[in-house]
Amino acid sequence: MPTTPYAKLLVSVNGGAPQSGLVTVTHGDTIALTAESTAQWPTDAPTKWAITMYPEDVSYVAWTGPGVAGWTTESVTLPGGGTFDVYVYVGFGPPTPFTMPALPYWGDYYLSLVVNGGTINGTQRVELTDTTTGLRIVGPNGLVDIPPRADSRFSSSRSYGRDLAHDLRILDAALIGSTSPYLGVPTAVTIGAGASGAIFQYALGDHSHPVTVGAPTTIAIGDAASAGAGTNLAGAAHVHALPVPTVVEDVGINGSGLGTSAIPAREDHIHAIFTFAPGGLFIGDVSTEGVETRLSRADHVHQFPAPATVTTVSSGAGTAGVSTTVAREDHAHQLTFTTLNSILATASAPITVNGQTVTSGGFIGPYFASSTTPATTGLLRAPTNSSAVVFRNAANSGDLPAVTCSSSDALTFGGVSAQNVVVQTATGTFVSLVVGSATPVIAGATACTFFGNPDAAGGDSVIQIGPAVTPPTTASGEDSSYMWTESGSLRASSRDLVKATLVPSLDNVVGSDEDLRAEYKQASRTTTIGAITVTALTIGIEQNTTAHITAKVVAFTYDDPEAAGYTIIATVHRFGAGTATLVTGSPTVVASHETLAGLDATIDVDGSASARIRVTGTVGLTYHWFALAEVVSMSPTP
Repeated sequence: MPTTPYAKLLVSVNGGAPQSGLVTVTHGDTIALTAESTAQWPTDAPTKWAITMYPEDVSYVAWTGPGVAGWTTESVTLPGGGTFDVYVYVGFGPPTPFTMPALPYWGDYYLSLVVNGGTINGTQRVELTDTTTGLRIVGPNGLVDIPPRADSRFSSSRSYGRDLAHDLRILDAALIGSTSPYLGVPTAVTIGAGASGAIFQYALGDHSHPVTVGAPTTIAIGDAASAGAGTNLAGAAHVHALPVPTVVEDVGINGSGLGTSAIPAREDHIHAIFTFAPGGLFIGDVSTEGVETRLSRADHVHQFPAPATVTTVSSGAGTAGVSTTVAREDHAHQLTFTTLNSILATASAPITVNGQTVTSGGFIGPYFASSTTPATTGLLRAPTNSSAVVFRNAANSGDLPAVTCSSSDALTFGGVSAQNVVVQTATGTFVSLVVGSATPVIAGATACTFFGNPDAAGGDSVIQIGPAVTPPTTASGEDSSYMWTESGSLRASSRDLVKATLVPSLDNVVGSDEDLRAEYKQASRTTTIGAITVTALTIGIEQNTTAHITAKVVAFTYDDPEAAGYTIIATVHRFGAGTATLVTGSPTVVASHETLAGLDATIDVDGSASARIRVTGTVGLTYHWFALAEVVSMSPTP
């Protein structure tokens, strides 16, 4: 193995063992590039992996590259003039694997690996550049590629001349015996065995073979399937003779049969069916199959004698009756109760049953009770662990408990099936929630007052905001009004809500529109890949506003033991509808702790109406950034 550091590019095909040199692959193979060793690689300049040569199709349209993350194009100048795009991946790698393209892009793909720009301490070192590995897709007819700038990089004895000789032999083998076309009439096509032929000449492109067709046979029911013995073919539009069917048989209640005719029936044939009027139904009739061979229609109706008047119900023994007709579904029997009729004879007279009085106006007894252990007071008395009032739902598919008492003496108004529970009072009144002797909540027409929990630890007037099981995610921005606790912290969905909740009252407010904000916070995270600058956090500055911003920024990377932390202060001013500007022209860096030069964080303005926290990464490393802005601002009334 060479002395480190050095560059040696290896290729893995479909997860196979890494290899070097000119590696033969095929369309759709997955290619992964690695280095034989990265030991002691210098980092003064980025490592560059490249595809420096690739094929074109017959219209000179070149392959469009790996098409995966991390690979970009780089234009290089050719020795004879002109430029050529190569595909590069910058970084220690390994690069993102890619897939070999489909036809027509067969041929050679030249690869290269250059470590630290090919130098050590400014001195060019050949061992830091490797161009001895490549990929080859052989053409669909066995031809190999001869790239425009072919060389002997893969073998000291290999050059484009050897590949050209290989391709000429394939072409020569394909042209043997085909020096002139065959001008005779092609043979006729018949059913039978094929033959390879004995004439070493090719056919013209527009030649045609004669085809002889024969008349198809007649089809009849009962014919056995047969391949036939004729050598002629049937025309695509051939028609088999099919005898015209005769009149079909009538349908009746009798035995079925396959029939003996060899002629099939038409698809839309109709059998004649004769019907007969059904008999009447009477109580006591015995079921019978009948002897009639004719059928009944689907909408037939049996005669059903109309019932006579039903008898009056009176005391005495019951009887099955002797009538053969049936009673209607809604029939009614007349009842005779001598005592009750006597009581009801006088209009509006009360009826007393077991000491309870019933009138035509409804129940007027002292109370109504259910079960053996009801409540002992009240008009409606129910036991524990029951629903005293239950309604039917609008769909008539279930019940809606309205008032329920559990076995632990908990009262529930409504339930999980209720669509809404409304407590409504007259205009100008209010609804109170009373707990014990205290009233913690009073809801009026325009406001809801919370007096706190008098039993909470620490005293009266305590409002507790419990943790959110699922924090709000669908509503955010300036128009939202959500507040919750999470991980022991009070959180809000907008800075305006934080302002309204946490800003103390002012002793000298000027006007109702004055906007004086106590410190509020914004936070965000972002990522940098390589030496790029991105915006970690944007802070909107309203018209006629001065904002004092303290930014705290930290960075971390998994690529190396590197990290950074910054504290930056800036004051931003925006006059009227103009752009936001830094008051002193630049921010003040209070603290800058970084393990690698090139990392940076700052505060600037975006040329419009916002201040920004901007962060910068370093070459070859991926950093994760977290930015926290603490803002104090005011928009005073004139």
